[in-house]
Formats: sequence, structure tokens, C-alpha cells
Amino acid sequence: MALKSANTEIFHSLMELEDGNFDTFCFQLRDSSVEPRIRAGEVEKKNRLEITKLLVSRCTEAGALRRTINTLRDIGCNNEALELESRNASRLDVSSQVQMNGTLNKEAPSGRESEPPAKPLKQANGATQAKPSQTVVKQSPKPETAWSGELLLFGKHAGKSFEWLLQNHENYAVYVVATHLKERDEGNMSQNKLMKNKDALAEYVRHFSHVMEEVHFYREGLAPIGFGTYTNVTRQDLYNSTDERKKSYVNWLRSLEGSGKGDQMEAVLKYISHRDKKGATVIERVLPAPSPDLDPS
Repeated sequence: MALKSANTEIFHSLMELEDGNFDTFCFQLRDSSVEPRIRAGEVEKKNRLEITKLLVSRCTEAGALRRTINTLRDIGCNNEALELESRNASRLDVSSQVQMNGTLNKEAPSGRESEPPAKPLKQANGATQAKPSQTVVKQSPKPETAWSGELLLFGKHAGKSFEWLLQNHENYAVYVVATHLKERDEGNMSQNKLMKNKDALAEYVRHFSHVMEEVHFYREGLAPIGFGTYTNVTRQDLYNSTDERKKSYVNWLRSLEGSGKGDQMEAVLKYISHRDKKGATVIERVLPAPSPDLDPS
């Protein structure tokens, strides 16, 4: 899909802000010491379209995107900042690479002699140590520890490590991974920063069998019943329903456990049995619909 213009992306993000947040955004723009400076008179009583045009005219397209993302973060609108950054990752990466190349060219002008190779270091006993440039082979860490220090980039726990999330809010990890894997299975192959972060979390969780079991059953809950009166209702919604007819239907299904009524019904019965054993604290009870920014904790 072709990238939208920077103007459109910024305008779209500003339109998603509540009026109070938009006012704070404008105040932060004029109060910031970031160059190019924006004066109070340039943002006072301006609407979202006018602010968009101001940013692009003063900062260039890539600069305006970065300025908008940073300002959103400054005022606490982290989700809006992340979404804007994710949608424009390729554009921002190109801009950053151009700046980096320019800096490197300045720091290392052509014709300058390179640094001489480091001499081998000697230990106290006279033995020679490996040169700093030589590859040192280290023992590979356990697969799960390779991801444990990764940080979440979304939701109320953004900035926390994967390890911390699993230790303190396992249900939330189950929810995120289950809905993310479902989205991947349905064909969303996006490689933006947010999706890559969820891929990494899913890879980390795979190393914990008891958590993956919960992921499996959460995904089972998102599937429709597939038969009978409530054929199009998901297993999760049927189990969680307070409607007396649906509760009665679930009780009737419980009575069929082990009756060998077919694979689809057995899968539903297995899901109900699992939920019964887990009790009413299962994450599904407090999540009306999947969304990456909801925090069930």
C-alpha cells in the first residue's frame, strides 16, 4: 500500500486527539525549545489543518512527522505517537539514514588515514590476549532469555520488559499473543514496529508451555460455536453471557461432555471444561473485544 502524504498522516493523527489534548499539543509546540522554534502567535486559535500545514512548512515533511511524534509523546499521547510512527516507519528510517550518513561523512572526511590496528594486549604472565577486533565466541543464552529484556511498545505496560509482563500480568500477555497470532493467521503480514514487537513477544511466550496452553484456549474462545442455536456466537461470548437462555445452553453442553458428538462439539466442550477449571477470573470476562491497547489488569 502506498504511503499517504505526511500532511495527511499528521492531520489524521491530530483529528484523533480530543480537544483538550489538541490544545495541549499546540501549547507544547510553542513552549518547546526545539528548532525551528514556533511562536505562540503561530498556533493560537488555529485548527488542526492549519497546524498541520504550519508543521510541514516549517519542518519539511519528515521533520514535521518526527516533530509531531515527539510532541505527542511529550504530552502523554504515547499510543497516537506509536501509531503515527509505525505507519511511517519507512519514511522516517530513510530520513534517519540520510542524517546518519551526513554525520559520518563529516566525522570521517575522505583522505583521512584510518586508525592503526590495535596491538595485542599482554597479560601479566606474558600471554597475548585476543585483539579487540577478533570475534569472541560466547555460550548462547537460553532461547527465552534472549527475548526477556525486550520492552513492550504499546498499552499501559509500554516500557516494561517481556519478563516483567509474564511475571506480573500473565493474562495480558496471553491476550496480546492470542489476538496477534489470530491476526497473523488471517493474513496481516505487516512488518511495522508494533507488529514486530508483538512477534517478539509471541516468540518469547512460546518458551513457556503453560502460557502457550492459555494462548491456545484463548484463541479457541474466539472461534464460533459452529452448530446449534448459537452457531455464529463465539465460544467466549457464549460462556461469558449473562443471558439465561445462553447460560442454560452452556449447562446443557456440559452434560454432553465425553459423549463423542463430533470433533467440533468436542472442541467446544473442551473449551467450556477448561474455563470452568480456570474460574471466573479468566481474562476474557473483562475484555469486550480484542484491542492491542486494552489492559485487562
